[in-house]
Amino acid sequence: MLSAIGDKLILQAVYERGRTALAVSGDEMIQMVYCTAQREGMLISLEAAATVAAYHSLLATHFLEPDDETVLFFMGSGLSDMGNYSL
Repeated sequence: MLSAIGDKLILQAVYERGRTALAVSGDEMIQMVYCTAQREGMLISLEAAATVAAYHSLLATHFLEPDDETVLFFMGSGLSDMGNYSL
């Protein structure tokens, strides 16, 4: 299982502020790398793909609605992950 640097601190901050956090699978992340490359022409990192997968999960459960203003931060390129999949 993958974990972020400082994951316990991040989850504690999310919990203390009454916010929402989601876990996504590696397969979901890779699927979102492909989807984002095809639809937007962007090669995003697996971390960014986790953000996209979580966004789609929140849309599917109506936690977010398509018209909600939402910002997704992509902080890295997918070039370093190229060995994990082929486009």
